[in-house]
Amino acid sequence: DSWSCLGFFGTTPGEDHFYSVQWPDAAAGGTIRLTFTNVTDANDTYMEVLSLGSSCSPSTCASHGQMTISTGLFGTGQNYIEYTVGAGIANYYFVVDAQNDGIDSYDVLAECFATGIELDNVNSCAPIPVSATANMGYYQTWDGGAPDDNVTPAELASMVGNTYTVCENVYIQNPAGWEWLKYFEVTLGECWTNPTNLTPNGNNTAFYATTAPRTGDWIGTDLGGTPNVLSWTFTHDWIAAWGDGDVCCYNCNLYSFCFDAEVDPLCDEPNGFQNLVSATDDGIGGGGGGAVNASNVTITSTSGTILPVELISFTAKSVIEDGKNMVVLNWTTLSETNNDYYTIERSSDGMHFEELSRVQGAGTTTDISTYYAADENPFMGVSYYRLKQTDFDGRTEWFDMVPVEISSDLSGVSVYPNPAKEELTISFRSNEIREDYSVMVYSAFGQVILQQAIVASKGSNAVKLNTSVLPSGMYFLTIGAGGDYQKLKFTIR
Repeated sequence: DSWSCLGFFGTTPGEDHFYSVQWPDAAAGGTIRLTFTNVTDANDTYMEVLSLGSSCSPSTCASHGQMTISTGLFGTGQNYIEYTVGAGIANYYFVVDAQNDGIDSYDVLAECFATGIELDNVNSCAPIPVSATANMGYYQTWDGGAPDDNVTPAELASMVGNTYTVCENVYIQNPAGWEWLKYFEVTLGECWTNPTNLTPNGNNTAFYATTAPRTGDWIGTDLGGTPNVLSWTFTHDWIAAWGDGDVCCYNCNLYSFCFDAEVDPLCDEPNGFQNLVSATDDGIGGGGGGAVNASNVTITSTSGTILPVELISFTAKSVIEDGKNMVVLNWTTLSETNNDYYTIERSSDGMHFEELSRVQGAGTTTDISTYYAADENPFMGVSYYRLKQTDFDGRTEWFDMVPVEISSDLSGVSVYPNPAKEELTISFRSNEIREDYSVMVYSAFGQVILQQAIVASKGSNAVKLNTSVLPSGMYFLTIGAGGDYQKLKFTIR
């Protein structure tokens, strides 16, 4: 056959061995490794392995590898050959052939793996610190200890300007290859500023390439930018392109990248301490052969400190419902962490608050959440409302208060004559026509003595009450509707 990828006139027609490797779960792609052993042939010097890719088409191939049968090795010095598989390719085809009459016999082992480094969260690597959760793979520490999961505004204020040593610790494994860690990056959360003292940094700073001549250097660089990026690159002393490692098929390899940073005094972002880290291997592998992918392990910090609730808005609005004044409260959150419940508090002076109601929180969520509460008996005039958030562990956070003004439809209310005898006149102004006003007269002991419905026109009004039946003494009078009442005192002589 005349295979397009051979570069010379093809092999003898026929006796080609076609294979299909099925990899239905290769959603993100990876590498197929074909390992050949016990290769024998009576009249051929070389065995040809042809990659057809994801399409099985005669005479057309993507690449080929040539094994010297006498040594059992390909040109890479290995007895295996590797093919890079793109994302979503479930079938991969290859052909085994020779220049004469085909290969007499051989054994072939097909292995499918996502080549390169992986985050090791399965091999029970020692947690950092020891009190942390096992099998996380990635651990962040501040000054050697675990960071606080939640920081209240008061705690954030006390941290401003302080400098912390932050370490990003990752456990790496490579269960099927030689690829080693080559690049590491940290994208800083916006609460961190002025990073210094990047480590490791300098000569002979390898974690695992430590045996001469297989040694090397990590160089740390502050790339700046918004957000600020810190970058480390490893240069191997023997072959510069290699990463930091020394063996094939390893696990629990710990790499720690540290820096000093200050807490930005202008930071008010709830997720401002969360860093994004990424680790990339060399894509080559010391002693590894064939075509391999450079892998990229990207881990979003989940152990970094965050504030429990990211509030988008909190509003309070006065409304009239069924002729009665109410205050409707609405708030929306972008995310919540460990949130048990909210408390609505109100005040008539902005200083002394009382609890109005409680609303269940969403626990932990990254979805937008909306909430509602109502004050059915609000204060008249200007009052204040604020939102308090409580975690499952009892920690609390207050948000800014908001003012609400409920204006009375009534003004200029007075009674005359006072003291009265046979008749009492109530004078007042109304901002609108109302048919639901009522007047109630109470004794000094709070007993209702007289009740009368009245209709008010817009503007000045005067209503007369017959008080001739009232014995001498002190009385109280209320006038209004829907919670909007004014109270006066008068006497009968």
